[in-house]
Amino acid sequence: MRVPPVRRVRYWRRLTRRPFRTREGRFLIEGVRNVEEALATGWAVEEVLCTREAYAQARVRAVVAAAEARGIPVWEVGRSMLEEITTTVTPQGVAALVKQPTWSWEDVLRTEGVPLVVVVDGVQDPGNLGTILRTAAAAGASGVILLPGTVDPFNPKAVRASAGGIFRIPVVRAVDLEAVVELAAAGVRLLVADVAAGADLYGVDLTGPVAVVVGGEARGPGEGVRALRHTAVRVPMPGGVESLNVGVACAVILYEAVRQRLRPCHAPPPVV
Repeated sequence: MRVPPVRRVRYWRRLTRRPFRTREGRFLIEGVRNVEEALATGWAVEEVLCTREAYAQARVRAVVAAAEARGIPVWEVGRSMLEEITTTVTPQGVAALVKQPTWSWEDVLRTEGVPLVVVVDGVQDPGNLGTILRTAAAAGASGVILLPGTVDPFNPKAVRASAGGIFRIPVVRAVDLEAVVELAAAGVRLLVADVAAGADLYGVDLTGPVAVVVGGEARGPGEGVRALRHTAVRVPMPGGVESLNVGVACAVILYEAVRQRLRPCHAPPPVV
């Protein structure tokens, strides 16, 4: 491992700001698991940062060895330096510079199986977006489309909250509604989560091509999406709570789709 020049440290520090991340098309990931996921899934890892203390761990040494085997530069950084360029209160001692991939809505439909897409409209909390990405990956979703006004998926908190999910599915940052219009034109049904909807989630067939649309924490999906042909559904809340966290609501809907799609594969229970 080599000690990085000052110019590299300055560059890494600037990546904490969204405009710079967007312009450069790169972002920093933090933590052993995220670096492992980025390497394992073939993302373009360009540099690895590691503290001497972290290198004492076998798991971290394996990450460093994997990076060096691919010719990826590995820099030795001090703990205080890592705290400066990352947003974690207690960093694990490992980080990496990764190139942001470019996905399109067509990539979302190229995945195998019946499309199950998530459309995020205006979610501002990076933790909530990270949870949505994590759940979408776990549910085997085809991809996630982020409409304008949604927080940057490469925000450090969003990446951490995704727990590696961001590396496992296409994440499309749309500039307008065209991506959603194209999905609908391709035969994907738009399912808008709405607490005021008349239709109960559990009475809707989700076995066909579906795009689950969730919106900002306060207002839900915007008028642009609602103007498109869609089915509005609500998650039953018999406990009388006014609404669910957007990440939780998305998870409930996605896993109802998973349940319905897995059900035909299950043998009927034995007759006792």
